[in-house]
Amino acid sequence: MKSFIFCILFFVISAVSAEFPIGVYMLAPEEDASHEITLKFGIGYVQNYLNPYKGAEAVDKQMANAAKHGQKVLFNMCRGGVLDEPDFLEKNREMVRKYKDHPALGMWYLYDEPTGEVMRDKLQQVYRMLKEETPDIPVALCLAWTKDYSIFKDCADFMMPDIYPVKNQPFPEAPLRIFPEFVWNVTRMKKPVIPIAQIKSFKTYPEMMKKANIDPASCRYPTYDEIRYYNFSTMVMDIKGMFYYSFYDIWRDKQMSYFEETAGPAIKELREFATLIDGAKFTALTTPIGQGKLPDYLAASWIGNGGGWIVLVNNTATELAGDFALQQPAGKGKLIPWGKTRDAGASVSGKTLKLDKLAPWEVMVWSLK
Repeated sequence: MKSFIFCILFFVISAVSAEFPIGVYMLAPEEDASHEITLKFGIGYVQNYLNPYKGAEAVDKQMANAAKHGQKVLFNMCRGGVLDEPDFLEKNREMVRKYKDHPALGMWYLYDEPTGEVMRDKLQQVYRMLKEETPDIPVALCLAWTKDYSIFKDCADFMMPDIYPVKNQPFPEAPLRIFPEFVWNVTRMKKPVIPIAQIKSFKTYPEMMKKANIDPASCRYPTYDEIRYYNFSTMVMDIKGMFYYSFYDIWRDKQMSYFEETAGPAIKELREFATLIDGAKFTALTTPIGQGKLPDYLAASWIGNGGGWIVLVNNTATELAGDFALQQPAGKGKLIPWGKTRDAGASVSGKTLKLDKLAPWEVMVWSLK
């Protein structure tokens, strides 16, 4: 009976992945085992930094394997300096026509961390072409926290902010807050947001760490609780999906046990929650999203599908004492812990969440009864 229920849950998770895409960056090596292990944790999207203009064989293999395993590809568009060529738009269009009907194509990944007005103008041209050729295929754009990231608002359908806080700091000292803070700021662009969260250790980027005067060997991977914080500190901002960077870094560091025991289960918890709330009405219960500075705690609710869910998140590295005031009423009743949420005897009454405390970076997910 348990195996039958698991199969039903697996197919439900797979069916909704298009509505709330969850994916991993750099799915390498490109082989069945990589697809199988990511599917195990509800990951429906895969990405790799391939060059479709000079490496079509590798791209074709990626697309074929993703289709074989029922996954979608976040397809790299502008790679290998193609935008520096005078006929870049024609080359882009030719490539799009080659792959636009492929069953594994999920979204176009326009560019990785652009900056500068010249780049913006080129990316706008490519975006307009994509909307002409493939109006129903979403276009995503990765944004670094540069001074000018907001100038790329009109270059994509989805904005994908990425920032990776965990280096060698012990828990809870890593500045996790900068991850939802960047997402908070990007929401002001009034575009749907799909963040990119950290599942890598900077030990695999030794030169970068040496420049920062950090011993690469001292760096670590995010814990389950830290990934859970990434997930739900942005879910309360009504994000539209989540990606993680990167599978290949874990593989080349020979730390696949970390993926199976820590990162994967945290990703699966998000997949299961996204399935529960699919189609439910979202309400920001605290500070309106994107207004002012990121507050010390955020809360949101999802009502529908015959139930209700509430999430409360501590955005600080220190303990916050309860109770927690809301700006919007959240109903009345007992709060039932969901997922990895501790049982704190919490309840809600109008604009107050009754709870003893929030631990540093703590996430509370409840069903409302």
